Amino acid sequence: MRTTLRSLCILRILCRADGPVEESFIQSGLFILQEGMGETLDCNFYLDLQGPRSREVLETLITLEGEGKVVLGGSPKGLLVEATEKGKQHIHQGGEWGAFFDVTPVRVPEVQIDAVLSLRGKEAPLEMAALGTALFLALSAASPGNILEELEKAKFQGMLAADFVERSVVEGFRRLRRYGIGPARKGERTKPRR
Repeated sequence: MRTTLRSLCILRILCRADGPVEESFIQSGLFILQEGMGETLDCNFYLDLQGPRSREVLETLITLEGEGKVVLGGSPKGLLVEATEKGKQHIHQGGEWGAFFDVTPVRVPEVQIDAVLSLRGKEAPLEMAALGTALFLALSAASPGNILEELEKAKFQGMLAADFVERSVVEGFRRLRRYGIGPARKGERTKPRR
């Protein structure tokens, strides 16, 4: 059931992105959906050179490619992913509540997916990987104020690319906080927007 939900979330993100995206976009989007917004996707994430990454997400992408619902290609930073017409039809036939004929009904978290995609912003767009990395580091930090220390530590340990821009991670952290996503500061409560 969780694999089905993960597949549907990937297809919905691809349809909303309206074109090919890097795998790190999908990985970070699902990380924010799971860890920041509380959707249960059964993914185990770790920090990779391009942001949060999960083997389960990659396996789901490969399965979707085998089913003809996505096309995987190459890019300088890794895989490039795009929904096929078959994938778009599959996600659109179920609607918001996923009334699919071949699977148990699954609720696709439309509002949460839209919120994740809106985090990138229009005026000063951020890469989804920067947002995912900001949340990963914020959740890893001993306190929310230690995000830069976590960033430097991750770069030093080789978990992040040395050219990963600190400014984008800090701006990502600010946007996440503005939306109430991530750990709370002392005496503050945050609740993911739904």
